[in-house]
Amino acid sequence: MIDKSNIRNRRQVLRLIRNKGGISRAEISKLTGLTRPTVSMIVRELSDESFITETGKGESSGGKRPIMLTLRNDRLYAVGIDLADEFSIRGVLCGIDGHIVRRVEFGYENNFENILQTTAMLIESLNEGLGAGQVRGICIAASGLIDFVNNEILHSHNFDTAGRNLTGLLQNRFNIPVLLENRPNAAAFAEKQLGCGKKFKHLVYMTSGRGVGAGIICDGRIFRGSSGAAGEIGRMRISLEPEPEYQGESRHLEDLSRDSTLIAMVGAAKGRTVNYSDVLELYRQGDVDVVRIFRKNAQFLAGALQIVANVLNPEAIILGGRASELGERYLKDFKEEFYRGSSEISTRTQVFYSEFGRGGVALGGAMMIVDQILNLNL
Repeated sequence: MIDKSNIRNRRQVLRLIRNKGGISRAEISKLTGLTRPTVSMIVRELSDESFITETGKGESSGGKRPIMLTLRNDRLYAVGIDLADEFSIRGVLCGIDGHIVRRVEFGYENNFENILQTTAMLIESLNEGLGAGQVRGICIAASGLIDFVNNEILHSHNFDTAGRNLTGLLQNRFNIPVLLENRPNAAAFAEKQLGCGKKFKHLVYMTSGRGVGAGIICDGRIFRGSSGAAGEIGRMRISLEPEPEYQGESRHLEDLSRDSTLIAMVGAAKGRTVNYSDVLELYRQGDVDVVRIFRKNAQFLAGALQIVANVLNPEAIILGGRASELGERYLKDFKEEFYRGSSEISTRTQVFYSEFGRGGVALGGAMMIVDQILNLNL
């Protein structure tokens, strides 16, 4: 029979070691109320399982200098994958303290066979040189509606992944647990765990790229809604008129603001073919047409987030995805629109750029695996 109290105690000790970054057995006993023999037994178990290690001696409070304990970051790893960017699939390999050991990025074609092949190549590259059992799990942060019970993508407006058993195929290939997460949720989790969201219990993270979505942290935890679809703001209809270069008929937020739309609008305004790097450089240089187009983009997104803020009353809005690459001009335009005519509720909401930018999604996926590891679920 599983000793539930021992599992509970082990989780408590492991979380304490992680949060403190260096702590002695005596301090663990004092903070948890566990007896010193119990703490010593748990520390021995966690050390034997490669979770923790001794890192030298701390400061003495009058007696012998205590042996300090920290997480062991050279034995257990997590993989996070961002499967929602318009042009590439990104992945990171993290130690259990969240430190990124390796980053990989591959271009892909938007059909399931290529997505599966590219993701598998990415995982192989991230796992290179590691022994069996060192990577405890993989989390794929995907765009669309996710069935968290059956670990399947139910619907994706932009990607050929729905109902394809992506995680099952990868799990069979690598013999490692493969989990799914909503992309904005993963990015929000990264900010909450390691980034500018650490000090907030209630925040909304907005990501944009091929699609637009919001990750919601409520009382320190991801809020998924009744069916896991909370934060799906991309299909929100926008009443503001787009710039004249935009030729589409849709008024959905993600159709008006995705990367390819911005590229097409800038290309039309300049009368030539451009890529996103060209667009970014023109914006940084202050090109009049590009600044106008991005100001309208800021209006679209700020209007949507103002509604979200009025409903959810978060402490902070974090702008992720492409936004943090655009610098202070874009942040100023966004804030100006966000606070224009705001209610008393939303004026109290702070607005920040993501600390991790486009890299936050994959990092958040890895941190979700780390969270499972530290809760002794993987």
